[in-house]
Formats: sequence, structure tokens, C-alpha cells
Amino acid sequence: MYFNESMTLTMLSFAVPGQGTLYARTAHRCASPHIAVQWSPAAGLLSEKSENKTSAGKAGDLGPQINHSPAEVLEYNSKNVTMAHRFSGEENRWGFVRSERRKGIPVNRRTDRKAYLVLSDGTVFEGRRFGAEGDSTGELVFTTGMGGYVETLTDPSYYGQIIMQTFPLMGNYGIMEEDFEGECCCSGYVVREFTDQPSNFRCEYDLDTFLKNKGIPGIYGIDTRELTRMIRESGTMNAIICSDPPEDLSEVKAYEVRNAVKSVTCKEPYIVPAEGEKKYNVTLIDYGAKRNIPRMLAERGCEVKVVPSNTTASQILSEDPDGVMLSNGPGDPTENTACVGELKKLINKVPIFGICLGHQLMCLAFGGKTYKLKYGHRGVNQPATEIVDGETGRTFITTQNHGYAVDPDSLSDVGYQSFTNANDGTCEGMTYPDLSCFTVQFHPEAHAGPHDTGFLFDRFIKMMEEDKNA
Repeated sequence: MYFNESMTLTMLSFAVPGQGTLYARTAHRCASPHIAVQWSPAAGLLSEKSENKTSAGKAGDLGPQINHSPAEVLEYNSKNVTMAHRFSGEENRWGFVRSERRKGIPVNRRTDRKAYLVLSDGTVFEGRRFGAEGDSTGELVFTTGMGGYVETLTDPSYYGQIIMQTFPLMGNYGIMEEDFEGECCCSGYVVREFTDQPSNFRCEYDLDTFLKNKGIPGIYGIDTRELTRMIRESGTMNAIICSDPPEDLSEVKAYEVRNAVKSVTCKEPYIVPAEGEKKYNVTLIDYGAKRNIPRMLAERGCEVKVVPSNTTASQILSEDPDGVMLSNGPGDPTENTACVGELKKLINKVPIFGICLGHQLMCLAFGGKTYKLKYGHRGVNQPATEIVDGETGRTFITTQNHGYAVDPDSLSDVGYQSFTNANDGTCEGMTYPDLSCFTVQFHPEAHAGPHDTGFLFDRFIKMMEEDKNA
């Protein structure tokens, strides 16, 4: 196995199904141009060779020697992984695992159970199953985050969707329930590779266990780069994770995400107390709210009352809140006609701050229009550029998760565009200056980061303070 000088590895193990496990231990940083670990078919032994070693790149001790000979050489470089293998007329796959370092016990929870990801256009991807059993249909979307998969999987905005991660390895640091943003509402999970032995002092259990507990089917071993290219070129499409590809795709093609907000909103109101001195009362309308929204408000002295999406404007105003927060949520914003009708009654009655779906619903309440994007914005690296006095200002890296966008031209008589997406120029924020309201498409509360736009909560606090003193 070859490591280039950018590698930072402490232990690797390669499991050959039915054959055994190959171990290799290296220094924390390999500065050597080439360090090769070779499994010799002839000798059936591990051997190690190094060229141009430096003290910083000295290879460590090797693990147990295993007298098997299924492969010749494994090569790794920064661009490609090449796995040369030879089995007695039988094709097998290499399963990457992380072994328990102290005990040296290899753990491989991967299986040879085939699974298929079948797209609504008939394209079939073969992979291996993990997570829960069963078939599942959903709208296939991709997200570009390198981390934050815990928050992604527990974001209610993914209701009815099959999540595909573009980053090739998920599950590295396990699952921490403290980081959950809500209930897991997605329909499936697609990854190139997952880690079944995570390494993190906060880890409670692994990704595979999480998916099993939540009843979410997963599939790994998929060429996610090719799949991402297909979605970018053809647009978001439906798909099914299944054990056998269906001959009739009519149900997959007809699938729609419906009644999304009704399915994820809270059933009863609840209170999130302010941290420290209570300064403001805020009502948060839950369209699928992430838990970090009330947490960010509570940190700023707000007592937050979280209410279901069907709460009426009269019920909200009867409690005389200092401000109203509109949360994120899933689905097509135009489906929520009753919610839009109640928001119209709140306009100019109380300061309003909307996020994601709340941004879109407020647009509809003001008489504007929304439209569906080709493949949406999902990930933790979306650039949003602020617009100040008609000129572009600072660009912030933001977390986003949405498939619909606001048409800012349809709102030109009541507000102005405050943020624009630096990639495709779509609307990322609106400000309604005479009506004590502003909204953004991205997530300033993103728990997994980035936290660049957290100042928008301070802007909301300032708006409430000015309204109280008016």
C-alpha cells in the first residue's frame, strides 16, 4: 500500500470476505514519497518496503501475519485507489474496516446483501445494503457536506427524500444524540462508503445502528460521483432502494412529497426557556423546526414558545409576543395555503424573522412567487452574498437544504433582495423594511456550521428592541 506525503493515518486494515484481514500500521504522518505494504501471494506473508524514508515518515510495525494469498498489491494515491485482487475464479469486494486498535480485533459489519438504487428514468445502481431492511421510495437529492451527517439525517426538511452524500466516506465520528436536530424523516440514505467503527470520544453508536433504529434503508458502494452528475444534468428525480429492481416503475415515477409540514410539525406547543435573564418572548412556528433555532434564541435571552404549524394568527397575537420566528421545513411551499393565510394576518403586527421554508412562505404571504430549482441547494458550503444599497457586499458560506426558491422580482413593490447565491444568482434573502420583517433562505442556526451568519439572530433581537421602544 502506498501513502503519499499528505496522508495522515494511524492504522488501516483490509478485510477480504471469507479470507481474513490484512493489517498495516503507519506513523501519524507519512512524509516518505513511497511506503509500500505488500501481501505476497507466493509467500503468503506481509512484507514492507520503503524508499527514501525520512525520520518523520518512518513506517511503523506491522500487524499479525496472515497466511492467505488473495491479493497481490494495494496501491493508494491522492486521486485513485487501485485494488488488484485474484480469487480462484470468484469475484469478491474489498471491505474497508477500522479495527479496534488496543485489542487488535477486526470488526466487519458489512454484508454481501445486494441492494439496488433504481432511478425513475430506469437507471440501476448496484450496491450493498446497510441500515434497515425493506424497500423505500423517495425524491433523490444530494448534499455536499463533508461532515454534519448527524444533523443532516435528523433534519425534518428531508421528509420524503432519499439523501445521497457526495463526500465519499460517512460515519467517521459515529452518532451523538445530543446533536440531533429533530426526528429522522428521510426515506433512504445513499453513500459511497461508511465507517462501522467510528472514532470519537462523544460517539454513542455507529451510523448503521442509527439507520436500523430509525427504520431507514441504506445502500453503500454506489458510484456517487456518477450519480451526482446525473442529477445535476437531469434534475432531481425519484428513486427506490430495493432488493430486486422492479419491472414497473410507474409508482416510482408518480411519487410526490405530500403533506410534508403536517407530518413533521410538533403536535402540541412547548416552551424553551431563556438562558439567563429573560428579555423577550418569541413565538416559533414549527414547520419542521431544527432544535438549534430555539437554542440560538434562548442564548440571547428569549423565552421561545414553539407552536404547531396550524396555529392561527389570533392565537399567536393574543399572547403578545415580542417577535415571531418562522422555521425551516420540507416540501413545496405552495402546498401550505392555510399557513400562508395566517401569516398574512401577522404582517406589520409583530417583528418577523423567517428561515428556509419560512422565507418562502413569507414570500407567498406578501403575494410573491416561488419556483422549483433543478436540483436544489443542499450542503454546508453554499455561498450567499449580501446586497447592501444595491451593491454586492460580503459573501458568507452557509448551510442550505431546499429545493424551491423565491422570485425576488415578484416582491419588488414590498421589499428588496438582501442576499444572492454566488453560484447561480438565486434569491437567498428578502427584507421588508417598512413591515418589520426579513427572511433568509439559508440556515444561520446550522449546528454543524458554518456559523458565519449567526449575527442575523442579533439583527432580529435589535428589530424586536426597536419595536418595543417605538
